[in-house]
Amino acid sequence: MTKSVLVVVTFLSTLFAINTRDIVVSYSVASRWLGNADQRLPNIRIISEECRAPFIRRFIALQDLTKPTMLIFGDSQSFNKGVPAKSTWPARFNELADLRLNIVNLAVVDGRPPDTRFIAAQLSGKADLAVVNLNQAHFNGLESRKIPPLTEAPFEFVRCIVSMRRFLVTTELPLPDAKPVRERYRKATLAKDRYEMRLDSGVLRSTVEAVALKADRTIVYITPNNIDVFGDYGYDVQRFKDDSAQMLETCAETVATCFDLSSRMSKANFYDIVHLNTAGNDNLAKLLLKEATRADTPLDERHFTSTHRNSTQYQLQSLPRRGLH
Repeated sequence: MTKSVLVVVTFLSTLFAINTRDIVVSYSVASRWLGNADQRLPNIRIISEECRAPFIRRFIALQDLTKPTMLIFGDSQSFNKGVPAKSTWPARFNELADLRLNIVNLAVVDGRPPDTRFIAAQLSGKADLAVVNLNQAHFNGLESRKIPPLTEAPFEFVRCIVSMRRFLVTTELPLPDAKPVRERYRKATLAKDRYEMRLDSGVLRSTVEAVALKADRTIVYITPNNIDVFGDYGYDVQRFKDDSAQMLETCAETVATCFDLSSRMSKANFYDIVHLNTAGNDNLAKLLLKEATRADTPLDERHFTSTHRNSTQYQLQSLPRRGLH
C-alpha cells in the first residue's frame, strides 16, 4: 500500500469513527431530552422542521401511557416555559382535584390547531382525561397550517439523528424549566392584528374532536389573556370577549366540557400578554377546578374507570357537560 493510499484510508477511517461517535452521542442526547422525567414535550421548535414530527413521535413512544393518564394539549401557555413541572397548572389541577394521574404534556410552543390534531393522531388507545387550551390569537388565518405526515417513515428518528448529529452534539437542548420564569409583567412587541380573529368553526370542532377521541373525558378552556394591558397595544377588549364567547359556543357543540376563561385572570398572573407566571399557573388550576365543580350547573357524578392494563378507579368531581361562561 502506497503512502498516499494509507493517508486516505487513515483519514476515512478517522472520519467514520468520528461520525459514528457523533451519531451514538446524538442519539443518547436526543433520547434523554425527549424522555425527560417531567414527561413534558421539550421545545420542538428548535429542531429542524423536517424532523419535528419524528421527534414528537419519539417523545410519545417514550411515555408510559399504561398508567391512568391526563394528556395536556395546546400552545405555550400549557407548555409553560420556565415553570417547574410541579408548579405548572396541570400539576396543580391534578393535585387540587386529587386525581392522582400521570401527566403527559404534549403542548407545543406556538401550537396551532393543526399541531394539536397531528399530535393527538399519534396516540393509540385512550387516556383518562385530556385538557386543551384554545388560543384566540391562533385563529387569525394561520390555523390551517400544513400538518406533517401522520404515518411514521421507517427509521425516521435515526435518519434525523444522522442528519442533525452536529447540531445535537454541539447544542445544549433545553428543558421547559431550564431558565426560571419571569414573574412580573413586561411589555413585548406584538403584531397589531394579533387578536383580529377569524374563527373557522370547522377547524375548532375538528381539533376538539381529535383530542376527544384520545380520552374518556375532555376539558377545553378558552385561553385567558392579560386583558388589563390590552390598551397598551391598542387591542379591542370587547371584540376579544365576543370572539372568545363565539369560540365557547362552537366548542359546546362538541362532546368536550368547555370553559371560557378568556378574561378571568388579572395582570398579576402574567409575565406578558398571555404567558403565566407561577401564581398564574396556580390560579388557572383553581379556576379550572372551580368551573368543573360549579354548584349551579346540572351535574352528574362521574367516575372514570381506567381502560389501561393497570386498572384503577378514581373520581373527577362533577364535570358539567355544557359550555360555561
